[in-house]
Amino acid sequence: MPRSPLAVACLFALASVASAQADKPADTMSQAQFDRAIRALDGEFAATLQRLKVPGMAVAIVKDDKVVLLKGYGYANLAEKRPATPDTIFEIASCSKAFNSALVLFGVDQGKLALSDPPRKYLTKFHLRDPEADRKLTIADLMCHRSGLPRTDDAWSSGELSTDDCIRLLASSEPTYPYGLVGQYSNILVQTAGSVVAKTYGMTWPALLQAKILGPLSMTSTTTIPSRLIEPKRMATGYRVNPEGEIKPEAWDHEQAIVAAGGVKSTARDMANWVRFHLGGGSFEGKQLISPGVLAEAYKPWGDYGNGDFAGLGWFRNNDRPAVVISHDGYLTGFQAYVGLVPDRHLGFAILTNNAGQSANFAAAGLILDRLVGKPDLTKEHAVAKAQGFFVDTSHRHILRLFARGTVLYASLDSSQRVRLASSGADDWRTFDSRQQELVLTLGDFRRDKWQKVHLSSKGEGLDFMRSSEFKGAVRVAEILDRSVGAMAGKGSHRFERTLAARYQMRCPNQGTSGLGLWYFGPDRQLGYLEQDYALGRPMFFVQAGVGDDGPKAAQTNARLDELHGNDVLDNWLVSTPVQELDWRHEFRHVELLAEVERDGETMYVVRKVPLAGPAFLDYISKRTWLVRRREVGDVPIVEQFDDFQVVDGFTVASRITANDSLARTYEYRFTDMHFVEETPHWAFHPAGWKLKD
Repeated sequence: MPRSPLAVACLFALASVASAQADKPADTMSQAQFDRAIRALDGEFAATLQRLKVPGMAVAIVKDDKVVLLKGYGYANLAEKRPATPDTIFEIASCSKAFNSALVLFGVDQGKLALSDPPRKYLTKFHLRDPEADRKLTIADLMCHRSGLPRTDDAWSSGELSTDDCIRLLASSEPTYPYGLVGQYSNILVQTAGSVVAKTYGMTWPALLQAKILGPLSMTSTTTIPSRLIEPKRMATGYRVNPEGEIKPEAWDHEQAIVAAGGVKSTARDMANWVRFHLGGGSFEGKQLISPGVLAEAYKPWGDYGNGDFAGLGWFRNNDRPAVVISHDGYLTGFQAYVGLVPDRHLGFAILTNNAGQSANFAAAGLILDRLVGKPDLTKEHAVAKAQGFFVDTSHRHILRLFARGTVLYASLDSSQRVRLASSGADDWRTFDSRQQELVLTLGDFRRDKWQKVHLSSKGEGLDFMRSSEFKGAVRVAEILDRSVGAMAGKGSHRFERTLAARYQMRCPNQGTSGLGLWYFGPDRQLGYLEQDYALGRPMFFVQAGVGDDGPKAAQTNARLDELHGNDVLDNWLVSTPVQELDWRHEFRHVELLAEVERDGETMYVVRKVPLAGPAFLDYISKRTWLVRRREVGDVPIVEQFDDFQVVDGFTVASRITANDSLARTYEYRFTDMHFVEETPHWAFHPAGWKLKD
C-alpha cells in the first residue's frame, strides 16, 4: 500500500533524527533518543524489504536484557498473503554454528572435552590429507576455520552423503593454504565439532541442543527437523528474485548432513532469548547455565580470517566500529539470517529473512549498527583498496598483482600462489608467514597518485614496478591477437556456424569431488553443459546450464536450482571455454600489450582485454604457437591454464583446462570426443531420464 506524502515526510524526519545520533554510542543516548532511533529503524526495515524485493523479515533487538523491538515485516508466504511475524519459523542457516560452539563449550564447562583436544581422540577415523594439519588440528580449529582446507560444500549440498561420509571426504581433499595461515570457511569441519560433542554426551546433536539450550532458554519454536515437516502455516516460504526481477519460491532442504553447521530453524521471538543468553554471560532468567569465562571463549579472536575479521568459535569478530561486534550470518537457498552481539553496549539483535541473494539481512544489520553503535572506520579498507591492482616491472618481464580481502593485502608475483602480506610501516609490506614466498614491498608515489609505483625485493633481488602501462614491443597488440585468432581458427570463419560438442571429465582435488559431463559451444557464443558429479565413488547430483532459443536456463537435481543468465552461465562453471575469442575487435572495448614474459619454458605476450561487459582479464599468448595458454580474470583473479590443444575440423581447441577460483580451489577439466554437430544437442535442456555413462 503506497505511503501518503505526509507519512513519507515523517519517515524521513525520523531517519534524519536517528542519523544525527549515528556517531553517538547507544550508551550515551538519552532514552528518548534511543526510542527515536528504534522507531526510525522500524520504518527503514519496511523500506529495505521493498527496495530489495524481499518478501518477509522478522527482527528482534535486545538492549540491557530487554527486547526493545520484536516485529515481522512483509510476508512469510506471498501466495497466501500470510504475514511474517515474530513467531514465523525461518531457516537460520549458518547462524546455527553459534549453537554448535555453545554445545562444545558446555562440554568444556562440564569436563567432557577440551578445546585443545584433537578431533581424532573422539572420532578415530578422522584424518586430513595435509600431515601438518592432521597432526596439529584441534577442536577449536574446527570451529574457527583454520585447517587450510577451503569450503567443501559440493558433497554435503547434494543431500546424497551422510554426515560421516562428508567427514570422511576431508581426508581426500587437498588444502589450499598451510595450516593456520588464513581462515577458510568450512561447514563440514564445524559439523565435525558437532559430531565430537554429541559423541562425548552419547546423544544425537539435535537431542543435545534441546537438552542444553532450547529447553532451558524456552526456545519452544526452534527445531532442526527438515522444513518440509514443519507445519506449513508456521514455516516461512523461501524465495529468490529471478533474472526478470520476479520473486519466485525456492525449495531446498538438504542441510541435514551438516545440521550442526546449518540445520537450525527458529523464530525472532526465540532468537531474542538466544541473544539475551549471550549478552547475559551464559545466564537466562536469573539462572547461570554455563560459566561466563567458558562461554567467552566463543568471542575471542581464535582464527585470523585474512580479511580484517577474526573467527571466534561459531562467531566472527570485527573491530571496525566504535565497539567490537560479534556476529554471524547465514545463507541457505531461499533464506538469509544475521545475529549480532555488541557486548560493550549490552546490545544484540537477530534478523531472519526469506530471500536468496538480496542481502536484506546485511542491510538491516548495517542500519542497526550505524544507528545504535556507530559507523565503521573504513580508513584501512580504503588504503588497502587503493593499493590493489596489477603492476608491470620496468623491463616488462614481470607482473605483480596486489589485491585485497577487506583490510588485508595479498600479492602474486609472476602468477605464483597468492601471498598474504602484513604491514610493516606506512607504505611497507612483507610476507605475513615464512612458509610462503618471501616478498618485501614498498609502495611509493608516482605521477602524484598514491600507490602508482612499487619496489619489490625477494631473496635479495629487487624490482621496480609501475601500475600497468602499455608495452611498445616489436609486435603490436593487433598483430598478436590476429595471429592468435589465426592459430586457432586457421583460415576458417571467425565465428562458429555449427556447435562444438564434447565429453569431459572434471576433478576438484580441494573438495574430493569429480564429474563426468557433456559440453557444447555454439553460434553466438551459446554455451551449455550437463554434468554428473561424484564423491567417494558415488553419484551426487546432475547439474545443467545453457542458453537456448527461449533464453538462458539451468537445472540441477538433488541440489540448488538456479536460473542463470548472461555471464552467470559461464561463472557457474568456467569463466571461459576451450574456445577463445575469434572476433576480438567487436568483443572488447580496449586491448593493450603489457609485457613479454617467460612462463612454462616459453615466451608469452601478456595482453589485457576489457570486454564490453564484465571484468577485465589478462591473456598469456604463446610467442611460439600464438595460442592463449593462460587467463587471469578479475581483481582477485580466477586463473585458467589451457593445455593439450587438438585440431577439430580446422579449429585448434584446448582439451585440458586447469582453473583456480577466487577461493584458490582447483578444478581440472579434460575434454574428449570433441566434434562439430549441426544442431544444439538434444540433451542440452532435457536432463529428465538422461543417464551419463562412466
